[in-house]
Order: sequence, then C-alpha cells, then structure tokens
Amino acid sequence: MTSQRSFSVFAGFRFPPAVISLAVRWYLRYGLSYRDVEELLAERGASDIVVFGGGIVPEADIAELERLGVAKIFTPGASTYDIVAWVESNLGGQPAAGVSAQQGS
Repeated sequence: MTSQRSFSVFAGFRFPPAVISLAVRWYLRYGLSYRDVEELLAERGASDIVVFGGGIVPEADIAELERLGVAKIFTPGASTYDIVAWVESNLGGQPAAGVSAQQGS
C-alpha cells in the first residue's frame, strides 16, 4: 500500500524567526512561508503591515492564507500591470515608512 502525501504551505519547512528577521532587514529574496511571516509580525506587534506575494500556491491554501491575514496571493500568470494596480489601489502607492521616494527609485 502506498501512501500519498500532499504538500501544503503549512506542511513545509519553517524558518526560525531570526532567519525571517534577517531576510526582511536585508531585503533578501528568500522563500519564506507566508504563515511564518504573519506569525512573526503578530508576535512583534506589527500586524498592520500588509503581506502579499505570489507564486505557485495550491488554490485550496489561498483561502487559509487569507484567513491568516495575507492580503493577496498572485498566482502564475498574473500580469505586472495587475500587481501594480492592486498595490496602488490597496496601499495607496505610498512608500513604506522611513523610505523616501528617491530611495524607492
């Protein structure tokens, strides 16, 4: 009898908070679990930070991620135009606190 395992964002490897903090601090492009990021932000009283992202995420997991507080998941095929439009309409196109418009260029 063979056993089938289904992979979910919740069953994968979880990074220690220190690794997540360094990745955020140094703007690293590193595959982090959305769940880990949401939990770390909540622990540090920063749950007002909007988390969104994209990638290959099973459709069944998107609703759970939204329940956890992830604002938007862009799946493969999402256009850059759609992503920018979403960011501008949901985040007001404003630079992050402490980041000047010149730094963002």
